[in-house]
Amino acid sequence: MIVDIHAHLMGEEVPGKAFWDGFTRLAAVQTGRSEDRVRQRLPDIWDLTGDRLIADLDSAQVEKVMIMPVDWGLVPAFKESTMGIWEQHLIHAQVAGQHRIG
Repeated sequence: MIVDIHAHLMGEEVPGKAFWDGFTRLAAVQTGRSEDRVRQRLPDIWDLTGDRLIADLDSAQVEKVMIMPVDWGLVPAFKESTMGIWEQHLIHAQVAGQHRIG
């Protein structure tokens, strides 16, 4: 059995603008692409429904996954996130319930 023990469901509002701004800058430096180009591609990795994650896991023949919310609540720069940790937990529970195996 193949198990992925570390995955996240992330979206524009999770963990928030400050995180995605930093991610964009870092990805631009690492790839040699402009920040604008990286920012345009962010929706390609956002997946709060878990649908993309499950498709990727199925493709890799992963049978189980542990999805974890991202709680940056104590980091002042990330306070502007429009989604709190409780709402994230509810989304994770819903996704886990929809994709339960066995």
